[in-house]
Amino acid sequence: MWGIISDFNLSGRDIADIIIIAFIIYLAIQLLRETHSIPVFAGILSIVAFYGVSLFFDLPMTHFVFKSIIGIFAIFIVVIFQRELRRFFTSFGSFAPMRKKPFPSEAVVNAVSRSAFEMARRKMGAIIVFSGREPVEHYLEGGFILNGAVSEPLILSIFDESSPGHDGALFIEGNRIKKFAVHLPLAEQFNMVKEFGLRHRAALGLSERTDALVVVISQERAAIHIFQNGEFSRVANENELKEKIFGFLREKFSSVGKINLYQLIVKNAAVFIISFAVALLIWIFIKLRVIFNF
Repeated sequence: MWGIISDFNLSGRDIADIIIIAFIIYLAIQLLRETHSIPVFAGILSIVAFYGVSLFFDLPMTHFVFKSIIGIFAIFIVVIFQRELRRFFTSFGSFAPMRKKPFPSEAVVNAVSRSAFEMARRKMGAIIVFSGREPVEHYLEGGFILNGAVSEPLILSIFDESSPGHDGALFIEGNRIKKFAVHLPLAEQFNMVKEFGLRHRAALGLSERTDALVVVISQERAAIHIFQNGEFSRVANENELKEKIFGFLREKFSSVGKINLYQLIVKNAAVFIISFAVALLIWIFIKLRVIFNF
């Protein structure tokens, strides 16, 4: 392969070209992993592979059928992946300096963890949203702007049954409660939370659409669950909740301090290699087309 690349006279422009495409492929793979859409995408690739086989072996009927439905198939893909495509394009903005967000301090995480288990003890229902790199504001409906400092008494008062906003969600960004009493989008595929109530379905809905972390306190079960990337798990104690939140912050905000670029590359080494290999193969294919004019 290196011999072929040398014959192609790999230039600095070509290297930049490959890196850009590899980065786009990397984002796409990460998004498919987070949204659990890899099986669906694999099925689409299988159909594309059949179409390629029909071209290679000159199978006229298969080629005719695929060529006839290619336009409809493209629309079909957009409909299936409309949510994933929206997150894909949104993810580009999260890397820009202007999209840099403050991350919650240790005091904020401690206050939320203490409040969550105190509410579970009192059997108070609640939803607490931590924003990630992706914007979540356009998914939040209603509510009241607060922009107040996070504290245990404030959180408990917001979710007290006498409060007019206790049925909604509390949205935290940085060290501030930005809004409370907001409504979240409900999950469309809610089989995994069908035994729970609307709070869990709403938390699942937001976690499917964004990279936010959502903490849910169940009023009936006095249990605490965490939702992220369309999945959820129960939290057993306050220390575990803190670890889950800090893990989320380390993943989303490198400036928390316990993760760096080297760790990020090691953690996602397989995805980086696959992305670069696919980008390299695309570049070689384009060069071969130019050379052999096919």
